[in-house]
Amino acid sequence: MSFDHVLSLLDVLLRWPLAALILGLTFMIMFQTPLRRFLERVTRGEVYGVRVEAADPTRQLEGVRETPQAEKAPDIERTIAERPKEALQSFLDLYRRYHYERTLNLIYGSQLALLDHLASKGTAGEAYINLLPFYNQYLQRGGNPGYQIAGYVDFLKASSMVEYFQEGSEHRVRITPGGLEFLSYLKSDHAYAAQVRPL
Repeated sequence: MSFDHVLSLLDVLLRWPLAALILGLTFMIMFQTPLRRFLERVTRGEVYGVRVEAADPTRQLEGVRETPQAEKAPDIERTIAERPKEALQSFLDLYRRYHYERTLNLIYGSQLALLDHLASKGTAGEAYINLLPFYNQYLQRGGNPGYQIAGYVDFLKASSMVEYFQEGSEHRVRITPGGLEFLSYLKSDHAYAAQVRPL
């Protein structure tokens, strides 16, 4: 590579937009921690020329000291040692609620209607093919046609809400005890979830 080629390359590299980008990235990497701490304290700011204000860290600490502290959490290790069955039950209840809330964030309204339908059918369940109207409802509400009915129902199975079984040559689906508990949880904690869930 000749000297002229090197100069041409340097000329391209040192043009201001690229140089500004490189300098900006270098600055952000070098001052990553102070910048993050500053952004965590931002209380007010506007773009293009208007000043950004950040809370003084010492004032934040004063605010915390002035705020009445919540009652201290019970000693978890002692509770587990003294009442292991109650502690285990509390953990399982908490985990169940977490699972239900996570499912609620992902499930579609038409799938909730499907679960209600399966609950009305009991242990006899429903023929897989008869679930097509719920999937069609999902599509009519603007669902992705690339998301086939197999995935649509498999989501409920993967969430332990339904199970598949065979009756003769017929492929059937029924709600699980976990699915019934989920519906009960919704009725007690999220009464209007079915009406407001999309798709």
